[in-house]
Amino acid sequence: MVNHVKAEGHLLKAKREEKSTEKLDPEEDAELIIEGIYGAAHHYIAYFLQKKHSEHSDKHDKDFLYLRKHGHRDIISKFQTLESLRTGNFYGTRTNGERVDEARKLLAEIKASIEV
Repeated sequence: MVNHVKAEGHLLKAKREEKSTEKLDPEEDAELIIEGIYGAAHHYIAYFLQKKHSEHSDKHDKDFLYLRKHGHRDIISKFQTLESLRTGNFYGTRTNGERVDEARKLLAEIKASIEV
């Protein structure tokens, strides 16, 4: 029962974070949008791990280990691409709508992989 509540909490937070990114302008707020999508992806993955495997890292720092342990390499790959996009966007100079579109596409792929 506790795991179910914890999982649902992650799902709600992921949806809130994702919805919040939709209020921002892709050209003006690309860094914040991608950061929010990245955060939402963390929570969707935590939800998935908790529901499917009854485990996840409270700080999300070991979620890759759990994904790997359970053979979810496709999710790892998508998340790593999103993380790379996030890092390049936050510290780099390319902050435009194309990067936001790519981040949204990656999040959609992660959600499809975990069936949310």
